[in-house]
Amino acid sequence: MVSGEKNRGPQSHATVPLSFIQVRSVYENVIMVQYEKLKKVVVEDSEGIFGFLQYFERTYLGRKLGQSLKKARFPIPTWNHYDSILEGASVTNNVSEGSNSAWVQSLPTNASLWTVLATFRQVRLH
Repeated sequence: MVSGEKNRGPQSHATVPLSFIQVRSVYENVIMVQYEKLKKVVVEDSEGIFGFLQYFERTYLGRKLGQSLKKARFPIPTWNHYDSILEGASVTNNVSEGSNSAWVQSLPTNASLWTVLATFRQVRLH
């Protein structure tokens, strides 16, 4: 909770971006408590929401199978930045964003596919 904020109850914890809370807390508080509550509320008839929750669980959280947890496609330590922030490491993709920005600025406005391909070829050759 941010200093000076009023406590908004247990639901306020669920709004914290998962990549910025401790890995242990993601497992204990988010998966085991908040996420399981959410799954009970979502009715399987809500196919879009239920499908998204299944995808999210399979991809980022891991699936609870009895007492064990099936590994996620991208395990929590892979995308969690809690320790990186404590260590002062960079957690942004500014280098990628800068490259993308330079690429976009090198193209004329409303460039055709052929212009984009020609520009890409020129950049690749240099």
